[in-house]
Amino acid sequence: MTLARLAAALLLAAAPIPLMAQDSVPAPQMPPGETLPPQPEPAPERDEDAAAPERDQDAAAPSPAATRESLSDRAAPQPDPLFTGADVFGLTVAVDPQISPDGRRIAYVRRANDIMRDRAISTIWLIDVSTGEERPLVTGAGSHGQPRWSPDGSRIAYVSNTGEEGALPQLHVHWLDSGASAAITALPQPPETIAWSPDGSRIAYTALVPSEGPKLGEAPVKPEGAEWAEPLEVFDRVTYRFDGNGYLKPGTRQIFLVDATGGAPRRLTSGEYDNGGTIEWSPDGRTILFSANRRPDWELEPLGSEVHALDIASGAIRALTSRDGPDFAPRFSPDGRRIAYLGFDDTERAYVQAGLYLMEADGSGARRIAPDLDRDIRRSNGRKGASSPPMRTRAKCAWPGSGPTAG
Repeated sequence: MTLARLAAALLLAAAPIPLMAQDSVPAPQMPPGETLPPQPEPAPERDEDAAAPERDQDAAAPSPAATRESLSDRAAPQPDPLFTGADVFGLTVAVDPQISPDGRRIAYVRRANDIMRDRAISTIWLIDVSTGEERPLVTGAGSHGQPRWSPDGSRIAYVSNTGEEGALPQLHVHWLDSGASAAITALPQPPETIAWSPDGSRIAYTALVPSEGPKLGEAPVKPEGAEWAEPLEVFDRVTYRFDGNGYLKPGTRQIFLVDATGGAPRRLTSGEYDNGGTIEWSPDGRTILFSANRRPDWELEPLGSEVHALDIASGAIRALTSRDGPDFAPRFSPDGRRIAYLGFDDTERAYVQAGLYLMEADGSGARRIAPDLDRDIRRSNGRKGASSPPMRTRAKCAWPGSGPTAG
């Protein structure tokens, strides 16, 4: 019995129904000598309540087509339209595009997520601009990134590791004509920013130079076979950890130079401050521009970076800018006579718009270009452990006639 029928039955049962006694019904009067004809026996009353489930069952019985549809729905569940955490492992993104000197090809990093190891895996791919065809350039075990074209477009430098446990990323060069690749460094610390010299014979890069860090006394001699806890670590830097990196190794970032065919690297900068950031070669290959805060209290002034010029032959460094605020991302003009860079005055606000500036190669005549532009000229910095100014050290300027640039 359905719920509707059960409710109806209860209502009927509760309603007062007048009943008449059987002996109170008057008997029919018949003439004398006549009898009533035989009456047919009454048909047995049908139990409506018992028949109701049969009717309900017949009405609810699905057709064969509906049964097939129901089974099909259970066999092939519909995809969840909501984005979940597991969907992250199905995403692939393209980052760090680099246009070849002739503008015909683009090297970029394709980044995917490995669900078995819970980490991002990067590979390097090439795109033919005219046809849109893509093909892998550097793949396989490990992670590969930072593709940078040589000035003549015949080689690509990149940073890669082998994927082996404990293996550090190293600087590699890929020859496009032969398809051969070779590691040109065996560094104790991985290279970060890299840049080709104008003649393609050398590569400048930045890397961490570790230091001991402060210590609180000396630990006693450990007995042979003893199992001790990890030694105590002391951090005295203002910025001592990053999300995703954890605690930072003590040390500073410096600029190095290595031949494009390999060999021992040469250190170009020193000092107890970071000299990292973008690297810009002068057209004659004699000078490198970089941005850094080289004052003693540099850790307390994250927005105090200046543009510096490094003479490669002598190692002399001189500041080209000076103001209360960061100057960064310098670029030489094609003739080497002027320098474009980004910066802003630190007005102690939460947000200040970066502007485009121009100065002579010796640092004189600095002036702002398009001061009325209501757009910020900068972009996010994806390099781990970046020096000041934070979030802005990978922004770039581009000179007309200097060839395609990206990044």
